[in-house]
Amino acid sequence: MEIFETKYLYLILLLFTLSYPLAQSFETKIKYYTKWKKLLPAILAMMLLFIPWDIWFTKIGVWQFNDIYFLGYKIFHLPVEEWLFFILIPFACIFIYEVLLYFFPNQKPFKHEKIILYASAIVLFFVSILNFDRQYTFYCFFLASIALFI
Repeated sequence: MEIFETKYLYLILLLFTLSYPLAQSFETKIKYYTKWKKLLPAILAMMLLFIPWDIWFTKIGVWQFNDIYFLGYKIFHLPVEEWLFFILIPFACIFIYEVLLYFFPNQKPFKHEKIILYASAIVLFFVSILNFDRQYTFYCFFLASIALFI
C-alpha cells in the first residue's frame, strides 16, 4: 500500500504507540505520570545496553535501516526513530504492566513458575548453541537464557 511508503512511517508508528499510554498517563486511578521519575533512569539503563548492540549489529551488517521508512537523520549510524524506539516502546510496555497491576493487584506466582523459568532458560541456551553460526540469533537466545537464569 502506497500510504505506508513514506519516510514518516517509523515515526508515525512510534507516535501511534505512544499516543494512548501518554493520554492515559494522567488517568486518576492508574496515575502513570507519577512513575515517570523512576521510569526514566530504567529506560536510560536499558539504552546503555541496547543502543551499542544496535550500533554494532548495524555496523557489521546483521541488519540495516531502509531509508524509505525513516526521516534520514542518524546518530551513530542509527536513525533518530530507532533512538526514540528505545524510549517510547518501554514507556508503552511499562504502561501496560501498570494497568495490569491495577486491574489484577493480587496475582500470586503459580506453583511451578521457577521450574518453567529455568527450563525456558535451558531451552534458550541450547537453541543459541544450535544457532552459533547466526550472530544475531545466537546472541539473542544466549543473552535471554542468561537473563532468565539471573
